[in-house]
Amino acid sequence: MTWSYLKKVIRRLNILISQLSQLPKDFSRQLSTLVAKGFGWKETEIPLKVLVLVHAYWPQQFNVIIRRFNRINMPLSVFVTIPKGEHAIQIEELLPTISQHHNVSALRVDNVGRDVGPFLKAIDIFANRNWDLVIKVHTKASQNIWFETLVKSLLQSDRRIKHHARLLMRYPKGIIVHPLFRYPGHKQILTDPAMNRMTNDLIRHNFLVPTKWYFAAGTMFAAKTHLLIALKNESEIMKFTEFEDENSYSQSSLAHVYERFIGLYVSTRGDGLIGTSIIDFLDFKALKTRLL
Repeated sequence: MTWSYLKKVIRRLNILISQLSQLPKDFSRQLSTLVAKGFGWKETEIPLKVLVLVHAYWPQQFNVIIRRFNRINMPLSVFVTIPKGEHAIQIEELLPTISQHHNVSALRVDNVGRDVGPFLKAIDIFANRNWDLVIKVHTKASQNIWFETLVKSLLQSDRRIKHHARLLMRYPKGIIVHPLFRYPGHKQILTDPAMNRMTNDLIRHNFLVPTKWYFAAGTMFAAKTHLLIALKNESEIMKFTEFEDENSYSQSSLAHVYERFIGLYVSTRGDGLIGTSIIDFLDFKALKTRLL
């Protein structure tokens, strides 16, 4: 084992310890949601109004998302953004394979801002609808375990989606993420290019940063519409939405900056990042990727 590899493992172990430190808070929130009375809706009032925003670049991974959709019995509104390019036709050909009880629409977009730019465009389109829940997922070919773990945590079953809705009725200013992909932003400022860039912009805009906060690695989450609109408005003020084109992409690109700003925003202006489920702390595939 080389020293550089050992340092990498130690750093990841440190991150994992920070993630596990959130377990008591998650447990408290999950428990309070389960025992609370008057969530604002009853079982007889389902189906919920659920919007799923999908950014689909890779056909193979889009098939994985479609299989998840086809296991969900409740009707979903599915909006797919498809970047212009070599895979666009393949993605469009897969759209009819989504179960017909879901309401599916799609839009071709410029390949700018990775998955974040198209997501913000979709928020503009659907901002005036009264959604109980908005779920954001996207295809990711480079880290398949990440991709499958995050998609499963958000779209595992009808029961899981209803649980997201209950959590957000109790904590409407929070964002739901897989607990093992909730990274401690306060520990990465010196090592992360996107974090450095964001920090400089925050200083210019006098945005106060808490001593302890987390961001959602992978940018897949569930949230309420009003929070996403407020987040978008704040990020436009910070100029975090003026995305570079794909040719100028780097680890300090604004798509990565926005990924970090989401967590920072809900840490300072909302209920923070909320774990999808206590069970997901026992996701051994995810644990393995965190350490090795």
